[in-house]
Amino acid sequence: MATLRNLTTSACRPTGATNITRALRANSHDHTRPLAILSHI
Repeated sequence: MATLRNLTTSACRPTGATNITRALRANSHDHTRPLAILSHI
């Protein structure tokens, strides 16, 4: 679980997210956003 949490936190940083909690919540509401973020890594 910690590995997945670290992966998502690290994936949010390059997108310009300064508030990780807000970014995680925004990504949880739209199922296409995490896939888009992962495609940029």
